[in-house]
Amino acid sequence: MSQEFVQLANANHLAATGQEISAQVQRFMQANLMKSAERPASPEQLHGIADASQKLGVADDSSQITNALQASLWRAHNSPDRADLLEQFTKATEATYTQQQSPALKIDSTLQALGQDDVAISR
Repeated sequence: MSQEFVQLANANHLAATGQEISAQVQRFMQANLMKSAERPASPEQLHGIADASQKLGVADDSSQITNALQASLWRAHNSPDRADLLEQFTKATEATYTQQQSPALKIDSTLQALGQDDVAISR
């Protein structure tokens, strides 16, 4: 399911921007989505599914949703505002990925400035 969500997000991002999501961000996105499969769907997610179902005129199947990943995937496939939701998720994931990478990048650039670019840094 996480791979399917990443594929939807990537296709949406490509259509919106003309560029794919970077491979590193896609891996980061998928890892985080896999963690969401371990959590139950939030009341907000279930409410979003119920609202979208009503707008679409389809049966509300939120009672069949057992985890947060399923809820996210349902909305990624079915919500009337799916393109916006997917792009918001992509932007948030890219920002989080960049933020988490920043300390390592700062250390690397500092070491290069000091002529220490051959020093290995373990994370």
